[in-house]
Amino acid sequence: DTGADEQERERCGKLSDPCRQDAGLALARQKDWKNAAVHFKRVTESYADSEFADQALYEWAWCERANENMEQ
Repeated sequence: DTGADEQERERCGKLSDPCRQDAGLALARQKDWKNAAVHFKRVTESYADSEFADQALYEWAWCERANENMEQ
């Protein structure tokens, strides 16, 4: 699983902020909270001045919360 996660991070590292935001939203719709959070986190960290950063931070927080609820 770690190898797959690393491959996903490498592939997605090349996405622009709007593409990464869209990918995060698509994963969140599928309830793939962990991977969606990775995309939103990257937008907030790598594109902090982007018009997508505030929304990404909001979505990231909800993904983290949903992921915690799934683990309980």
